Order: sequence, then structure tokens, then C-alpha cells
Amino acid sequence: MKMLTRAWVPFLALALTLGLTWTAAAETRWETVPAPETNGGLVLAPRLESGAGRLQMAWGWTNPSSKILDPEFTYSSFNGSAWTRPKAPYFGDNLGRLRKLDMARARQAVGVIYQRTLDQDDRAFEILYAVSGDGGWSYTRPAVADSYVHEESAGTAVAMAGIGGRRPTFALGWLTEGRAVRVGVLDPNNNSDRPRASTLGTHGSRSERLELAGDGEGGFLAVWSDGRKLESSRLRPIVGTAESSETVFAGSVGRNFVLTDWLGKRPTLVFEADRVPSGGGPRRQVMRWEDRRWQKVDVAPPPQGEAEAPSSLEAVQDEDGEIHVLALPRAGSQILYSRTLKGRWTEPETVFSLNSSLGVTGFDLAVLKDQVFAVVAQGPHLQVARRTLQP
Repeated sequence: MKMLTRAWVPFLALALTLGLTWTAAAETRWETVPAPETNGGLVLAPRLESGAGRLQMAWGWTNPSSKILDPEFTYSSFNGSAWTRPKAPYFGDNLGRLRKLDMARARQAVGVIYQRTLDQDDRAFEILYAVSGDGGWSYTRPAVADSYVHEESAGTAVAMAGIGGRRPTFALGWLTEGRAVRVGVLDPNNNSDRPRASTLGTHGSRSERLELAGDGEGGFLAVWSDGRKLESSRLRPIVGTAESSETVFAGSVGRNFVLTDWLGKRPTLVFEADRVPSGGGPRRQVMRWEDRRWQKVDVAPPPQGEAEAPSSLEAVQDEDGEIHVLALPRAGSQILYSRTLKGRWTEPETVFSLNSSLGVTGFDLAVLKDQVFAVVAQGPHLQVARRTLQP
């Protein structure tokens, strides 16, 4: 091997400098986006949904200017530079006392599911759902899917997923008394068709979460944790009956699991174990539903190693099948973002710095064309950011 002479040193330094400059230029930074105007009201459970070239946000909102003191289902759309005026779709009816919320898209149809407390008792809940047939501009009047009394007043998890096609279909899920996991399938074209819910199992005391996604064959998948392992069940197309549950992962994951799809296809599960699995490997793992079974996807940890297990995760897919994740560390001082790229997780980077004196009341992310958007709420404080995706 020939040794470099001194004459080559300046050229080598220049090449290294250009290389570093190009790498930095290829990465885009997170850009702050003006948040919807909330007039200092409480923002609860913000959810982002993209489709048909539009980005929409829904959340529970207390609006001091209109004297709505209990969180009410509210939504707004992003036009590229600003948000439309937030509004509740049910004028004349104050359907407040919202606790949990989720939304999903099935081509032009958009569905929402939310949980609210009843006047009789703050531990009495009902599950409501509504559907928009025009891409989220207007919604049907809400219908009741279930009502129950729960042991806690904070509310329990809800979930929703959608599948497009000639007949858009939605799966609705919620957690009820006795830690029961219930899921039903909704055909929005049949106004008299109430979701026929099935009890799939029970969830753990530290695992109040339920995830739904399309299975790529016209049915749905549900994933939950019983506290000791991740469980999954498939809902058959049209009829929505549940197949027997199976164990996806044996180990504790808390609330750190997310099920995501792309237009009702490519169902992918991302989860992070509380500790390193007994068989070795990274704590954060990825599995895809293929050939009617869960199959592990090998994704290497970041070059500098994994961070500590977070308290909660959110994830989405982009068109190319890459996964984008937001994580809330247990310290609660920031929201971190990472993605899969060329078979490896990128290094976590800070999207939002948080006020340590305020709790996080929700966070989410969505991909719209070549951009990824993120949102986090801390009571009356709402932050939104975006960045351009690099190939």
C-alpha cells in the first residue's frame, strides 16, 4: 500500500470537509409549525391523520371563549401553512367530558371513536363513534357503541383502524370493566349496523393500551398486553368475528407497543420490552404480519446503542414501508424521534422540549407525502413540528 505524501494532505482535508458538509445538508431539521388556536383551553389526546393530500388533527378541547368547560371532540385541518379554525361537529349538542380519542381513515371516509364520562358518575363511561364520508369535513351524529362503569375515573384506552375499498370498513376497540378488551367491526354504509363487539381477552394493570390495524386481506388485527406477554387476534373480514388469540412476544412491554399499517395493508408491530429479551437482541423489535402469521423483522439498534425504555410510543409507516417512531422518555423532559433507514434505527433526536412541571396529555405523528408531522400537548400548551423526509 502506498503512503500518502504531504502534498495529498490538503486535498484529503478538503474532501473530508465536503463530505461532512454534504451529510449535514442531506439531513433536514425539525421545523416548528403554528399550532391550531386553542385560546388557552385544555388539549387532550391529540391525534393526527393524513390522507387524500390533507392532514387533520382531532383532540378533546375545553374552550374558555365559548364556556365549554369539559373537553369536547374538536378537529381542524392543515392547509400547508396554517390550521383551519377548530370546531366541534355537533352544533347544539355539548358532548363534552371526553377522556380518550382515536381516529382512522378508510380512503375518503374518516372515523372517530371517543370515550366520555356520564353525568351520573365520573367512573361511568360511554363509547361513541362517528364517521365522515367527505374526508373529514363533516361527521355523522355520534352513536353509542358501549357503556359501562370502570374502576378508575381517568378513562381507558380506545382504538380505531380503517380499510378502504368499495365498502370502507372500520374496527373499533376499547377497554372496559374487569380489564376486558373489546373490539367490533363497523360498516358505515349500514346506518343501523352497530359494531358487534367481541371480548378478546384482558389487559394488564400497567398495559392500558389496545392497537388495531388492517391485515391486508380485508380483515383486522388487534394487539394488546396482558401484563406478561403481547397477545394478538385476527378479526375476519365483513363479519368481524375474532379468531383465537396468540402470543406475539413473551415479556413485559408496559404501554410500549404500536400497531401500524399503510392504507390497510402491511400491518407492522413495533414494541419495546422493559428489559433485554432472555434470548438476546435489542429491546425495540419489529414484526410484520405476513402469510397470516407474525414474522420478526431484523432492524439493528442505533450506532450508539439503545436508550432506556420509554414510558410510551407512537409510530407510523410511510409509503416505502419505513417506520417512524415518537417516544416519551420516562424522565418526561422531551419527545424523541427515530426512524428505520437501511435496516437500522437512526439515533434518537429531540423534536420537542417539554415543561417538566406539566404532564403530557397526548402526542402523535403522521406522514403526509414527503413530510412527517408531530404533535404534543401538555394541558393548555400545544406544539406542532414537521420535517422533510430524505430518501
